[in-house]
Amino acid sequence: MKILFIENRQKTWFWELIAERLEQFGHQVAWLVQNPLFSPGGRNVYRIHFPSESELVATADPWFQPISASDRNTNYFAGNTTHYEYYRRKIAEVLSDWAPDLVIGEVALFHELITAHLCRDRGIRYVHPVAARYPAGRFFICDYDTQEVHCGSGDEMTAEDASALAELISTRSIVPFYMNMGGRLTRAKKALRLRLEQAKVLAGWCMGERYNTPSPQGKLALGAKVKANLASWDRLAALPPRGAKVILYPLQLQPEANIDVWGRPYRDQVGLIRRISELAGDGVVVAIKVNPKAKYEVCEELLKLSSPAITLLPKNTSMEDALNRCSGAITVSGTIGLEAVFGAARCFSLAHPIINSQFPEFAVASLNDAIDRILRSEEGGRGNAKLGANLISSMYRQSFPGMISDPVSYPEAIARQNLDLVAAALQQACLGGRTMLTAMQQDSSGGQENAL
Repeated sequence: MKILFIENRQKTWFWELIAERLEQFGHQVAWLVQNPLFSPGGRNVYRIHFPSESELVATADPWFQPISASDRNTNYFAGNTTHYEYYRRKIAEVLSDWAPDLVIGEVALFHELITAHLCRDRGIRYVHPVAARYPAGRFFICDYDTQEVHCGSGDEMTAEDASALAELISTRSIVPFYMNMGGRLTRAKKALRLRLEQAKVLAGWCMGERYNTPSPQGKLALGAKVKANLASWDRLAALPPRGAKVILYPLQLQPEANIDVWGRPYRDQVGLIRRISELAGDGVVVAIKVNPKAKYEVCEELLKLSSPAITLLPKNTSMEDALNRCSGAITVSGTIGLEAVFGAARCFSLAHPIINSQFPEFAVASLNDAIDRILRSEEGGRGNAKLGANLISSMYRQSFPGMISDPVSYPEAIARQNLDLVAAALQQACLGGRTMLTAMQQDSSGGQENAL
């Protein structure tokens, strides 16, 4: 089969090693590259040159609306969309020339989103493998720019192991691997690797990459603004009064595909918090918990919401303490939504496919529904270890063993054993293998796969 990989900065190194293994399985591989500084070696590399001034045109084509809504360049870096038409045309040419059976890429950057939408229009399979929050050391293979699982491994976890893991999650004894900050030495090594990669990003900007990369001055200004906003947060922070009706909203990191792409209708967190407060009405406090890795979501517009009705919790407030002070929480697609199924929180999710399809008692169709269920009833939104074990078992069946990450953040991602696992999973799931779960779904649904 013919496979097209999409360049994604430092993660390209990881995918290049996966591509080598898929070639050993007999597949043909090509690359679509937007940033030449991260171009892989070898044959069949389509490098799209940066557009000239004459090739930049304003567009009002509604086809681009979901892309611009999720594009970090327009949302955070003061960019525009004048390059969209050029890249759509060039990416379409690559798809026509290579004619892939499968495209493998991320869904974080604009050129990946354009490719995913073009593939959907043309009936070409586009998948993006993504690390599982639970269980650790596994990943999902999702379709296009959604969290809908393409297919699963069908692997079964024993009831004893599922129950034991659910118990650990319910007591917050373990957290997803990306929340683990690591020791001082680990953090120092990671910081050094990131600086080296940032040098490549800067070199790309100097060569003309303006569409996924802010200017150096803009990047420094953004960092300074986040630092200043966090200092303002400290000055404004307060705990909600004891005895008050309180709804917790844990901020999700931005930019991040988890909310900017998968939670697109709710990605404006400032507007979302304001709306929660308006709908909840007088006498209800909305408490906002900052993300431990806070970034551009902590903005001046968010700080302006601070009032008796909207409280910024002190940054050192633990999730457990925040939950104890609240009647319940609302999230778009955050990890707390999964933790609620295990009984570690009381929370309702707005945009999480697994919860929506398999645990509807933890999902809501609207903010009104979420607020009503939190304030008018003490039932729902909090599970237990048994439900958590069911969720773990389901996610285990729908995922594959292996770590998906860029080697800069997690060097273990390019360990030989991990690369072999990921390549084997893609071979099984997308390139001819028929998994146990796929067979079960087809047998029970008349040949159609069920999506989460």
